[in-house]
Amino acid sequence: MGSIFEDGIDRRDFMRLGLTAAAAASVPGFSGCAAVGAERPRLDYKGELLLKNCNVVDVEAGRVIRNAAVRVADGRVLAIETGQLARNGYEKVLDLNGAYVIPGLIDAHCHITMSPVWRMRSVMDLGRHIKMEERQFTITLESGITTVRDCGSFPKQLAHFMRRIERGALKGPRILHCNSIMNVRGGHPSVPPEDVSRFAPLVEPFLGITMTNFETEADLEKVLDKNTRDASFLKLTVDNETIFCKDADFPVYSDRMLDMFVAAHDRLELPIVCHCHRKWGWDRITKYPVHSLEHLLGDAALAEKEALLLASKNISVVPTIVVAQCYLNEEAYDEVPRRFRNDYIDAERKARREYIYGQEVYEHCDPVLHDDNVAELKHYKAMGWDRLWANKKFLVNPELYFGVVKNAPHNMQMMKEAGVNIGLGIDAGMPFSYFGGLYREFEAYSRIGFSNAEILKCATINNARILMLEDEIGSLKPGKLADMAVLSGNPLEDLNVLKKPTAVFKAGQLEHLRLELQGEGDSLKLG
Repeated sequence: MGSIFEDGIDRRDFMRLGLTAAAAASVPGFSGCAAVGAERPRLDYKGELLLKNCNVVDVEAGRVIRNAAVRVADGRVLAIETGQLARNGYEKVLDLNGAYVIPGLIDAHCHITMSPVWRMRSVMDLGRHIKMEERQFTITLESGITTVRDCGSFPKQLAHFMRRIERGALKGPRILHCNSIMNVRGGHPSVPPEDVSRFAPLVEPFLGITMTNFETEADLEKVLDKNTRDASFLKLTVDNETIFCKDADFPVYSDRMLDMFVAAHDRLELPIVCHCHRKWGWDRITKYPVHSLEHLLGDAALAEKEALLLASKNISVVPTIVVAQCYLNEEAYDEVPRRFRNDYIDAERKARREYIYGQEVYEHCDPVLHDDNVAELKHYKAMGWDRLWANKKFLVNPELYFGVVKNAPHNMQMMKEAGVNIGLGIDAGMPFSYFGGLYREFEAYSRIGFSNAEILKCATINNARILMLEDEIGSLKPGKLADMAVLSGNPLEDLNVLKKPTAVFKAGQLEHLRLELQGEGDSLKLG
């Protein structure tokens, strides 16, 4: 299948996650496989790095600066040069052979330590999950993504991986994070961790928790202080209904709780980021000083005045269309209802089938874990929607996501026309929305009618604004960090070149290379 994932469990995998030797020893099936994660390609240089003979994409202007060179020093862009190049004699020169250079891509919504499965089936697969999580960091960087915004993971585990990246032991992107999701017990995502895996209570002290699960305002006061330490933003969930096939009361924040979040926002200058699929939550939360809305509405088409409200309040949106596409679970129906049939939805269903049931998916996910995800879909019919939750089958309600996709073209166009800052991410870390597949969101935007230039802007400078790092990343300008992806062709003409970058630089350091470097006197050349 061409998968990059290996079988077997290694004790070192457990130790890297901070688990005790006793916990590691309790798991059968150790094989001694080496840890996943490629070494950084060698490009040693002191002083400046000069990338010559390239075409630089200006993402803000939507144009190409041809026959250019990028001069890098101390991890930052020193200059974009054209014409005759001045040589100072001490720089390392890399000839890119006419390749295209874009700023490092940004994923504005992911869950990078989440194992992307509906449910962990067996202890025998624990090693697969551990390797999968580690691989997610590397495959992200190899995809040209140099910065991510993690919207809810295991905080202690994430901190562990971030330390490994910092000291060069693991290739991975720059990470902004929220710690745990500010979750009312029983609210979104509403799945008790112990129901996903019986090992959750065992590993929680080592990995941390993905949801705060507070119940009262007094509880919130305690967890809010702890959960905001070292955080880049606050992650809220504002819907009044679950995403799952579950008919039950759904707890929401009290007005006082929302006031407490705003107070934390004001005191700590932490942006408020909100999961929002329902118009009920949209109407409520847009009255507050929120920074961004995550996902798209599944139960409403925005009016012009509502889109203009987002723009006037400087509220950005990260649509995550692909995760909604992933959950167009036609396996739940004998025939998809007519209300969910039109040319656009049918095109998204086709894209979903080609990915989920194709071979490309195995480049992004362990085959056993992906095949388990696919196998879970049979429970819609075999068990019946109304029995899924009671039997701990945590499958989403596809009607919500058919609604998201149905409304997506209208809502995206309304926001674009209103001047809303639209970012880009795919909710990677969720089942079927795997790391390495950011290009699938590019394709979804294209099917809606966004131009390649608009799509690239969403994934770079727009996302940089959402992360509040537009002075550091998101475009190639003097003084900004030298985050770069080298492409074989022009992304303004062909989105396919974004799938597998030739090379990736993070802060001026070569982190990934698909071709060999060849010596040419005092310089190097991409083979």
